[in-house]
Amino acid sequence: MYTLSEGAVQVVAQGTRDTIDQLDRALQSGLRTMADAIDGLRTADVPAGRVQHIHDNMIDSFVGFQASRKSWIKAVGHLQAIQQRSNHAETAAGCPTPWHELFTTASLQQDCADASGVPAQ
Repeated sequence: MYTLSEGAVQVVAQGTRDTIDQLDRALQSGLRTMADAIDGLRTADVPAGRVQHIHDNMIDSFVGFQASRKSWIKAVGHLQAIQQRSNHAETAAGCPTPWHELFTTASLQQDCADASGVPAQ
């Protein structure tokens, strides 16, 4: 059993919720910017090859957002696995909403196994 302070559990839980929210907001902002850029470039006399390069770079950034968010979700699963094996297993720390259904014991074990290649204990 891990020994954690309740304050630390709550601070880390809030931090993970905030991080996921910030990643989502950044993606949302980036998508809006891309839509605005596409709209503006359609009527500009910018060569198609240059516009394609801009599109490719923006799309690549969204792939990076996706990978980052996926890594964070896995990290949250590991943190919750630690909490569930701690003296605060029953503490309602909360999950990044609305994805609380992802964090059942079964998915936690699967996420931890997927991330590390070693089944969760």
